[in-house]
Amino acid sequence: MSKKTIRVFSREFKLKVVRRMLAGENVSALARELKRRDEASPRAGSTQSDLPQQSAAASIAGLVLIAPAVDFTELLMWRKFPRSVQRELEQKGVWERPSAYSDHPYLITRGLIEEGRRHLLLDHMIEPGCPVRILQGVKDPDVPWTHATDLVSRIARDDVVLTLVKDGDHRLSRPEDLERMIAAVAEFCGVAGAPLQPKS
Repeated sequence: MSKKTIRVFSREFKLKVVRRMLAGENVSALARELKRRDEASPRAGSTQSDLPQQSAAASIAGLVLIAPAVDFTELLMWRKFPRSVQRELEQKGVWERPSAYSDHPYLITRGLIEEGRRHLLLDHMIEPGCPVRILQGVKDPDVPWTHATDLVSRIARDDVVLTLVKDGDHRLSRPEDLERMIAAVAEFCGVAGAPLQPKS
């Protein structure tokens, strides 16, 4: 059996990467930098064949979800569309949905709705295999906060924490929102969170 080398990073390093991403650093550029560092440094850790057999979920410390829109194509789109929009999708296969974030509309296709129906999750209990932390803005115009509470009720674990940000919107991109995200990630990394440093 061929061995696949697994790169092992420290918890502090992982948290530093998360901070840089949340501070707005280009993800692609950051990934390229990490790849260069990885190739230039000695290998650490174990190889795949040396590790005990375990599920992928067992290796995940936790999930941090931001305004999770589970089953959104069915619950937050199709069922909320006026009949005229549903008919346009059925007949034309596409509908141009105005966007609050761009001058260009979102193109919603019939294929998107149909594909979503093949992957619905909220009709049964969900076992993520790890603790879950959810951050949700109460003033989110796209994902109602009640959608997050519905998701919590379907997660088959006790270690699930939902944080409702009363004045938070969908993006949760203010400094205080980013601090909450960092704190949630730091909890799973086992590292105390530090204030987010703005980009220079």
